[in-house]
This record gives sequence, structure tokens and C-alpha cells, in this order.
Amino acid sequence: MLQNYLIVAIRNLAKNKLYTFINVLGLSIGISCFTILYLMVRHDLSSDQFHEKSERIFRITQDTEKDGIGEHSASVPFPMGQQLEKDFPTQVVKSVRIFNWQMPIVSVMSEGKRYNEKKFYFADSSFFEVFDYPLLYGDKETALLEPNSVIISYHVAQKYFKDQNPVGKTILFQGDLALKITGVFSPTMPISHFYFDFIAPLSSLYQSDIGKYMNSWWWTPCWTYIVLDEANSKKEILTFLNSVRFKDAHFKEESKSSFTEEISFGLQNLEDIYLYSQRDNELSANGDERYVYVFIGIALLVLIT
Repeated sequence: MLQNYLIVAIRNLAKNKLYTFINVLGLSIGISCFTILYLMVRHDLSSDQFHEKSERIFRITQDTEKDGIGEHSASVPFPMGQQLEKDFPTQVVKSVRIFNWQMPIVSVMSEGKRYNEKKFYFADSSFFEVFDYPLLYGDKETALLEPNSVIISYHVAQKYFKDQNPVGKTILFQGDLALKITGVFSPTMPISHFYFDFIAPLSSLYQSDIGKYMNSWWWTPCWTYIVLDEANSKKEILTFLNSVRFKDAHFKEESKSSFTEEISFGLQNLEDIYLYSQRDNELSANGDERYVYVFIGIALLVLIT
């Protein structure tokens, strides 16, 4: 019976070739569009889920408001993460700070050539204890331990050194800071809210002009992430961060004002940053959950029609 149905269907299709062509073409385009939109939605929804501790990693945020005007920052002062490790030695398992040079473009020299780079960051040596970015060359446990070292992206390794293994070579940052390459990130980087070409140890800056400000609670240039012992510790940490005790201890003495009443802190889960965070001073441009719903709607509409 099934064979007869197939024979009849094939004969009808053969008799109406133009109609068949239009229908097959439409179906192919519809399936292709649906697949592309599905992959786009899947890409956005899976951001940062490759980190083993992603559900327990949170970024600290700071809001400063007065008379309805203020800043909603994705970055906080230098000492924030380390202070929480001291105050909550059990709940805060680890923290890491990420910092750039506060310039959109920095200068990097390699083998006599000068390059202008946009994605140059400094981070604590705990970077790989928090995040799970893969390395092609180098050892995660030691790559950021020594000051004046740097890990570069595969893209930069190819641009600067072609197909050579660059570990052990030296680059010059901003014309005067020599950094030894200790690792190369994998050419296939997982989906993340944070893309970079250089990660150097934050300890390299202690002797620079910036070093004198690294104990200040008034400059907020650091994207700071903490790993909690379990996700439900978030409420306790938030309560402490926004307590008068904490804010007075670190802000009031310098301000001599009511500034501590104008600031508040938050915690964003790592997996939520790419789609749900549109704060000031983001590490990079994030996605938008509204587009995800639009893409899902379009995909379903294309598939149905």
C-alpha cells in the first residue's frame, strides 16, 4: 500500500514540475532559515556555560545614584574581590580581577614591528582557577604566576609569529613594559561574554604609575568575579556588600559625606551577563534577550509557513 502511495506521489510531482520545484525550493529555504536562526539562538543561550563553575561564578556590580542620576557600572574598585575573600573565607572560594589600560587602543611591539591592539587585559593569577579558557601552548597553573608574562590569543600568535610556537618570546607593551609569552589560547574559543587577545598578570602593574591606585576604593576600573561555595551564598554576600558596616569601612572615611548612602552593589551570575546585562563599562558589547525572542518567533513562523 505504501509503495503504491509513493508511486502515485512521484507521478504527480513529475507531471507538475514547476509546482514541485517551487515547493521543494520553498521547503529548502525554510529549513535553512530555521536552522540558521536556531544556531543563532543556541549560540546566545549557551554563553559562558563551558566554565565548570559557571553557576557559582558571579560578577560584582556597582550602582551610584543621586537625585535620579548616576552610573550603573559593570566594574568595581580594585580591592573589592580580595576584601570579600578576607571577609568570607568560606563562602567566597576565589576571586579574580580583570583590568585594561583604560585606553581603547594600546601599543604592542614584537620583533621590531609595532601593532595597535584593542583587547589587551591584565588579570590576577587566579584567572584559570575561576575560568576554563583552553590553552594551545603553556601551563594554566604557571602561565600567570610571574610578573611581566603574558598569554596571547591564537590569532595574535599567527599575526606576530606565523606558525611558530611563540612561548618564550618577548613583546613590548606601551613601549616600556617587556612581557614574556608563557602561553597561547586555543584557536577555538568557547562562546563567552569576554573575548581577548592578551592576558597579562595584574602583578606586572604594581611598580607602574597605576600601582599607586590599586588600593583605592574610589576608582572603579576592575571587572571582578567571585566563585561562591554554593549559589545560595549570594544573598548573604549581597546583604553584607550593601550594609552600612561594609560601606562605611571602605568609603566613608575618604568621602566625609553621605556618599555611602548613594552606592549599592549587585551580583550577576556569569551565565546571565551576555544576554541580560547592559550596564555601563561592559567588557564588550553584549547580546539582547529581546532579539532571542524575535529570532525564535521568526524561526517558528518560517517553519510553519
